[in-house]
Amino acid sequence: QVEFPPPGDLICPLPMAAASRLSATLALSATAAAAAAALALWLLTRRSGGGSADGSPPDPEEDDGLGPMGKRIKANLRKAFSPTRLEVRDDSASHRGHAGVRGVAVAETHFYFTVISEAFQGVPRPERERRLQAVIAQEIQEGLHAPGCILRTPAEEKAAAARKAATAAAHVQSF
Repeated sequence: QVEFPPPGDLICPLPMAAASRLSATLALSATAAAAAAALALWLLTRRSGGGSADGSPPDPEEDDGLGPMGKRIKANLRKAFSPTRLEVRDDSASHRGHAGVRGVAVAETHFYFTVISEAFQGVPRPERERRLQAVIAQEIQEGLHAPGCILRTPAEEKAAAARKAATAAAHVQSF
């Protein structure tokens, strides 16, 4: 919150109502700017590979709530792509009972992958997806259904994070 002098202390005195509106507008702008800065910092920390705010990388063995299939997939992706950032999210619970997974014996059926790796440098998106599917082929046979993914190089990820931060800042400032 930015402190402003009372209307009577302004160098060029304004009528009381105008001064109150000005103070409210300036305070809102400062709040919006602070929110945009906090959001941008959060996005950059999150998109830089996770870990702590000091930039240390996340622990690859940390318990991320994945079941056996998810942990196996994560290990295989790490081995195949040596990613600078890897996220494996199990979305199976939100798809229980859907037509594509009825009767499947495994509980883990839907995953979303974010793989940021230099291994994708110069590789077109369809080929990146084919490589991902080759890594998870066994899991697809076991019942993995419709995997979602973000497959980028670190440079592409940095550019995407900058676009997202700029969009978020513009959205906050539009209020």
